[in-house]
Amino acid sequence: MSYLSPRRTIGCKKESTPYTIETIAATDFNLSAYNINYSPEIAMKARKIARGDFGAEPSVAGKQTITISFTVDIQEGATAATPPTYFKCLESCGFLQTIYGAVGVGLLLSSDYSKVPMTFEIVEKDEGASPTQIVITAVGCVGNARVVVDAIGEPCKIEFEFKGVLYAMEHRLFASILTPTGFMASTPDAVMGVSLMAFGQAQTLNKVTIDLTNDVQIYTDPANAKGVSGAHIVNREAPKVDIDPDLISPLTHDFYTRWKDSTIGALSFSVGNNLVISSAHLQVVKAYAPGEREGHVVNNVSFIITRDDLEILQGAKA
Repeated sequence: MSYLSPRRTIGCKKESTPYTIETIAATDFNLSAYNINYSPEIAMKARKIARGDFGAEPSVAGKQTITISFTVDIQEGATAATPPTYFKCLESCGFLQTIYGAVGVGLLLSSDYSKVPMTFEIVEKDEGASPTQIVITAVGCVGNARVVVDAIGEPCKIEFEFKGVLYAMEHRLFASILTPTGFMASTPDAVMGVSLMAFGQAQTLNKVTIDLTNDVQIYTDPANAKGVSGAHIVNREAPKVDIDPDLISPLTHDFYTRWKDSTIGALSFSVGNNLVISSAHLQVVKAYAPGEREGHVVNNVSFIITRDDLEILQGAKA
């Protein structure tokens, strides 16, 4: 019996009653995820009593928690108004989803959506034609997300990290295994032939990072058999945007004046053919940190997004 990392899968579902476990079906294993990792934790209280020696007593097992991370490439739904499968994960990172008739679907960052938890199952699958599984179940999970472009010519991706309650680690027989289904048919678009506009100006860049900066805390609950009831988003610094555009004269791209004058501008980042990430509240917080790309000087610039004004829109608004 040997478990193989390429056979690891992940399923998740929003909890209809927050912090109450959901039943995961095969269709909930529909994330086109990779780099799936998990770290279960059981707090162990060390003990020593006065026996007159150096020996330790058995530790006491306490709170049971877990951290889960994975990555998805940005893909578009089957229609403009069909949410991509990973949108459910963004809802558990503080976004409110709105479907605009038949023309689009959008996500707006909102402080009112700080506890929209999910149940996760991560499955380790044995090798062979009749494999068994080890199922790691997590409840009450919310998280943080980072939108990342590592290089032009690659897909834009989202890196997720969730925290929650370690509910169970169990063996599943071959007769009861779930076969993941419902993956999106689309292929992710490479980031090419698109634009990132900051303050109304196109940026010639190679890397982009947009970090929601959610502060996720696990809530202690003495009435819960695990010692915790689940995770909550309790704060957010300010979503942070980092880019590496070519260094251009301040006569054209004056990040210095915008920086020193606390100027607010707009962000518009086209990802693929039909998805845009945008904000009307972009502020420079660092600029003119020089770097080099392909023999050219780059201007590493950092922004924050104020007032939680961050939108992800597929398609259009009605």
